[in-house]
Amino acid sequence: MDSTFREIRGRDLFVQSIIPELYELYPGKISFVDRFLRTKVRSETLSKQDRDLLHNLILGVLRDNESAVIKTLLIFFTDLEGYLRKNLGRSVERYSSRPIRQLYEDAKIPKDTKHVSLGNLLTLYILAFRDSTAGDALPRIHPEALAHLRNLAAHSAEELLRGWENLFETLVKDLPGVRYLIRVIERITGSGIISAYH
Repeated sequence: MDSTFREIRGRDLFVQSIIPELYELYPGKISFVDRFLRTKVRSETLSKQDRDLLHNLILGVLRDNESAVIKTLLIFFTDLEGYLRKNLGRSVERYSSRPIRQLYEDAKIPKDTKHVSLGNLLTLYILAFRDSTAGDALPRIHPEALAHLRNLAAHSAEELLRGWENLFETLVKDLPGVRYLIRVIERITGSGIISAYH
């Protein structure tokens, strides 16, 4: 029993559950990752996929590996964006009392837009769901903040790593809303999202 207590002394079990490598392999970086996870993440409800996503993002930061962080975020956002785009019509028809043209107008998206951005897709879903009881339970989602994070992953790795704590905090706080959105779409379409992080 003494060895068990010695083993966990100085380790936060929640932090270790997210990034088990931290205490053994990155002793010089424990304080900032430990502080981030304990103060910004611990209070959030995380799915296994959320934990895997967070693990891979933080591991990339610990290794100073920009490409690992970028790859993880781009997989997450590309899969999400594709799924939202594919299911937009059926989901909006089911939940919104307004036609999709009206939702575009309400979201201030030009009618001739060929490829709706991630931020605009999220806004359209939020507007559609607010027309129904599904919107009553929708956890918070910040479309602009998520779109900004996706754009940083695609275009500005240096800024992404420099501000990782605030950016990852935004992502973690919006994950319950994203998960809820996906569950509602799955109920409507019968089609789940295929992704490592969803």
